[in-house]
Amino acid sequence: MPETAKQFGLEVSRWNDERTDYFRSTHAAAKFLSNLYHDLQDWLLVIAAYNGGPGNVKSAIKKSGSTNFWTLQHHLPLESKMHVKKFIATHYIMEDKAAPGESKRAVVSAGMKKDTVEAGMSVQEIAGKFNSGVM
Repeated sequence: MPETAKQFGLEVSRWNDERTDYFRSTHAAAKFLSNLYHDLQDWLLVIAAYNGGPGNVKSAIKKSGSTNFWTLQHHLPLESKMHVKKFIATHYIMEDKAAPGESKRAVVSAGMKKDTVEAGMSVQEIAGKFNSGVM
């Protein structure tokens, strides 16, 4: 978000938006994530806060009386809750965490047709808006 980007030293104006500068925005995002972790002490809460803002996470903690993501998730905005779950799913796919007996090779599909996949590979589709990039 523009205000968060500005808090971490990025210029966001009509003429220049440093959120599109890979080097500067990556460093700003790393600082933001570090600050969130220092405050929340749990990576699932950090991912939710990165998506929906720390205020939403703190509100969910207060409403649920818990700092456990799985307990407080029902008090988060749907987009933030799903962002965390998509992040976890992507991690499992990229870390090759297939269940016993399933193919150990997977492709994350963005509209890929199953008949274009190599033999022995499986396709895991991740639907919905998921942008882990720009703040």
